[in-house]
Amino acid sequence: MIAARNEETNIINCLQSIAALESERATWEVWVGNDGSEDRTEALVREFIADKPNFHLVNIEGQIDGLKGKTNVLVQLEKQAIPYSNPDYLMYTDADIQVPSSWVESMLPKENEPAECMITGATTVTEGKLFHRLQGLDWLIALFFISQASKRGNPPTALGNNMLVHTQTYLKVGGYTAIKHTPVEDYALCQLFKKNGFKVIHRYSRETLCITEPCLSWKELFKQRRRWMHGALETPLWIRGILISNSFALLALLVGMAFYPLLTIAAWATRILFLWASQYWIHRSLALKVRPLDFAAFDFYLLYFNFSLLIYYLFTPKVKWKGRTF
Repeated sequence: MIAARNEETNIINCLQSIAALESERATWEVWVGNDGSEDRTEALVREFIADKPNFHLVNIEGQIDGLKGKTNVLVQLEKQAIPYSNPDYLMYTDADIQVPSSWVESMLPKENEPAECMITGATTVTEGKLFHRLQGLDWLIALFFISQASKRGNPPTALGNNMLVHTQTYLKVGGYTAIKHTPVEDYALCQLFKKNGFKVIHRYSRETLCITEPCLSWKELFKQRRRWMHGALETPLWIRGILISNSFALLALLVGMAFYPLLTIAAWATRILFLWASQYWIHRSLALKVRPLDFAAFDFYLLYFNFSLLIYYLFTPKVKWKGRTF
């Protein structure tokens, strides 16, 4: 299921990747919800699916159950998709995502995993300029540590652009209807599964690695992450501690250099080495191209971005996304 609003530049790439899916264990239906797009999204989807009977387009009209934005789209889609297709599982991605051909096959539960579960994969950013690649590094390292927390039985969140849920379990816990409105619906759904005792599994692998489009400017990136911060503030205390410490890392570096320069340089060098080693291991494990210079630039990116995001968050109380304010 895909929620789409003003995605004329991305939607065809997304649908082409889905049309190329391969699986020996599953067949699938594809449902696209056009959420009042003001561009050519609807026309492009109609043209693409004209000869594909398992692809469906639904124009979203109004709101149901007090829902807004993406949750409203997904609930309206499921009300048509579930009775029509009677699926064992629901899979979610975004209109700016390209999925690997192995996506469906690799996201299904394995023999030693419960069928009644949620499974989420990894996502990174398509390569391009250095600014784009640094965003990809940010995605990869954040999702890596989330996957490690998941292995220890405490998954903090899921990824709504790369997610599978068992249909009857989803309905049993109430699904997106039970969540109501939130700009971080994937986080809220993950918490709902955990609260009801169902397992959340992270697949951090090349076979489930989806590719998303980068934010093209700092302003666009700040808006995206401002929306994510809404969910981040509800995460476990240890995650919030990491986020807060990262936000003040630039100030700590400047103050440290003024009063304890040698100790600060040693601590910063250790941090850079840790980030470099983590990114190297991540890229090797996912069979991605290793770019040492990008790794070296990554911490400078984090220092500037995390501090600037804190300032942006404090002075922008409203979440703005896809031309709407929440």
